[in-house]
Order: sequence, then structure tokens, then C-alpha cells
Amino acid sequence: MTLVKERNVFIGITALIAVTVFASFWFFAAMNDISWIFGTNYLSDLGVSDSQMAYRVFNAGCIIAGALFAISGAAIVLTKKKKILGAAGAFAVIAGIMIALVGVVTEDVGDPHSLIALTGFGLAMISLVLLAVNDWRDSLRQLAVITPILILVALVTYFILGMPGIESVDIAGYDIGPLSGMPGIETVITLIILFLFMLQGMKFVYHGAQDIATPDGRGVADRHKVGVGFAALASMTAFLFFWLFAILSDPSWTFGTDPGLLLGNSTVGDTSFYYSAGCFFGGLFLIAYGVGSGMMTRGRLRSYSGFFAVLTGMVLILKALTFLGAAEIWEYAEYLAAILGAITLLFIVASDWVRKRMVFAAFYLLILATAIICLIVYGYEAAASACILMLFLMLGIEGIRLFFEE
Repeated sequence: MTLVKERNVFIGITALIAVTVFASFWFFAAMNDISWIFGTNYLSDLGVSDSQMAYRVFNAGCIIAGALFAISGAAIVLTKKKKILGAAGAFAVIAGIMIALVGVVTEDVGDPHSLIALTGFGLAMISLVLLAVNDWRDSLRQLAVITPILILVALVTYFILGMPGIESVDIAGYDIGPLSGMPGIETVITLIILFLFMLQGMKFVYHGAQDIATPDGRGVADRHKVGVGFAALASMTAFLFFWLFAILSDPSWTFGTDPGLLLGNSTVGDTSFYYSAGCFFGGLFLIAYGVGSGMMTRGRLRSYSGFFAVLTGMVLILKALTFLGAAEIWEYAEYLAAILGAITLLFIVASDWVRKRMVFAAFYLLILATAIICLIVYGYEAAASACILMLFLMLGIEGIRLFFEE
């Protein structure tokens, strides 16, 4: 039994590393090719980029991530618990091989590359659907429902917005043409698949760690807390580190006066790169924190805070990609991230209050009040940066608490 549980931890960690590798290498490749535009270019365009650094990084990311996905799938097959789980693992293995081949058989080869990429997408979705069915049988209802809904969104998006002849879509007066058509649809589907595999990775890590005896006798709950605490600290560190470098690169930017969007759109040195990297990696670790936080306790308030933390992380990642040339509608991603971050903080305050952590609840309320004061004094455009900063400061405090809490 212990072997199976330890194998589940391995499956989860391998899947999470695979997602992180693919997303990170994709991001750095895009930042090294200024001609590549999010939602306008295919991902595979990076694999044949004129930038030597871009195509090497992207192709390496596909190969490494694909190999890790295949290893994770093989480990699922080896658990030999249920036929449906074994089938999901088998499809994941083949999907991982296809992803790795995308980095070998590049876009300039032609049809073989397209066939490999489409096969990888399709098998990854089938694997996720089978995992969702298994989750439903294991009474993991929320995860089981989220997966088919998002995959349905991906398929509908592909077959409707991806149809030939559709140039753009008008939503609330905004033209989101760059996010329609096949290149944009491919990007959206990729983000959905990565997000769902991240959720599955966190699930395997959490449930695989349950009931495993620890030498110090403290139990698995503390082991999980350390993981969630690390994600919180990593999120804060990544965002603040790159944000500081962005500010130092563009001395004309003033806190409390200028919105963070100006850093992302800055033409001064590497300011845009630093700020985008902070949003990307801060958002990535924030998603990991949100998923882990939601699984850490049965309390609904903490689960809600984890859910909104995941949404905030996704918006921050989209915000980072905004500065790679996405549609104008994503200019409001900063304000949406600030609102979702404030909701996350409110649920954490409520959770701590219910659990009698009055000091933490009071301190987080003070942080939230500070953000509100910034909103009143500086206005919503400049205050959005303050709200996001407060959220990441709170994450640092949460990370420290989870590390040392008995």
C-alpha cells in the first residue's frame, strides 16, 4: 500500500514539473522572439523561430516536458489499481511522446508535424477525461466536473471560433480577433490542458501522501502544509523579485501614480520582460498554492480561497502574455487580478477568523484596508498595483505560517 502511495506522489510531482517546464520554456522562448505574438502565432512557430535562443528553448521544453508526461503516465499504468486509470495512463504516455516529437519534427517539416501535434492534443484530452471519470468514482466531484467542462470549452472553441472564415469576435465592443482563428485557439487549448494536468498533479501528490508514516510522527498533514507554504513563498518571491528589477530598469515608473501595465508595455531596456516574468511565475506558483490550499482542509472557506487564488493566478499568467501582443481586452487583466486577489484575501481572513487565528485575521484585514485606502487616494488604475502587491505580501506571511505551524 505504501508503495502505491509513494508512486502516486511521484506521479504528481512528475506531472507538475512537466507543466512547469513546458510553460516556462514556452514563455522564455516567446520573450526571446519579439515577432511572436500571443494569440496570433502558432506555438510551433517558436520551434522554427529566427531567434536561435527561442527555437532551442521551445524545442527543448517540448522534449523535456513530453518525456516527463510519458513517465508520469507510465507510473499511472504501473499502479494497476483500475482499468480506467491504466487506460488514462496509457493515453498520457502516447500524448507525452507526441509532445516530445513536436520538438523534434518541427513545423517546417509540414504535415507530419501537424499530425503529431493534433494527436498529442487529442490524446491528452482523452487521458484527462478518463482521469475525470475515475475522480467521479472516487467521489472527487469538483475535480471530476471541472475537467469535462473545460475540455468542452476547448472543443467548442476549436470547432466554432476555429472554423475557416472567422476573422474576429466582438465582445462588449472589443475586437478579440487575435484570440480567434486557429493560432489563438491552439494557444487557449494548450493553456486549458496545462491547467488540468496541474490540477491532476496536485491531486496525486496530496492523495498519495495521505497516511504515509513520517519518521518524526508529525503526520502527512504537515508534509502537505510545507508544500503549500513553499508554493506561497515561491509565488511572492518570484513576483517581487522580477517586479523590483522592472522598477529599477525603468526609473520613470512611479508607485502610487502609474499602473503596472506601464511596466509591462515599457520600451525601456528589459522592463517589460522582467514584469511579464514576475506575473507569469508569480501566477504559476499562485495556482499551485490555490490548488494545494483548497485540498489542505475540509473547511469550505479555505476551499473558496484556494479557488479564487487559482483564478487570480490564471489571470496573472494571461496578464503576462498580454505584453506579448494579445488582444486589447486583456488590458483589464490587472484590475481583474486585483479584484480576485481581494476576494481570495477575504476568504482567508474569514477562514482564519473561524479557526481562531485572530492575529493573522486582523493582520490580513489591515493589509486589505491598506489596499482600499490606496484605491481611495490614488484611484483604481494605480491602486490595482497596490492590491496585487498586498496579495503577494499576504502569500509570504501564509507561506511562513504554514512552514512553522504545528
